[in-house]
Order: sequence, then structure tokens, then C-alpha cells
Amino acid sequence: MHYVIRIQRQGDSRYLFNTRILLNDIALAKPFSITNMARRYFRKSDFCGEEFSVVQVEP
Repeated sequence: MHYVIRIQRQGDSRYLFNTRILLNDIALAKPFSITNMARRYFRKSDFCGEEFSVVQVEP
């Protein structure tokens, strides 16, 4: 089980690939082993301050 970061932008869901790039494909999103690591990574990204959620995905 992994977690990815989903960001809501203009009514569209995108997924965090790295601190500067968002993708439409959840399969390419950066995986995290625990939710705290995902939240910490998001706070350091360029998208900090936008609406986000940590989503559980199966590998």
C-alpha cells in the first residue's frame, strides 16, 4: 500500500510527481510509504497552500 498526493486545481485532480511538477496520471505520481512523509513533502513543494489530499493506492 502506498500514498500519493492529489491536488485540486480549477476543478481538476492532478497528482504530485515532484516538488515542481503535477501530472494527470496517478500511476506516475511519487509514492510515499506513510501519510506523514507525504504531507511533509507537500509542504516543501511549490504547490504548498493549495487544496490537497493524501490518497491511498494499491501498488
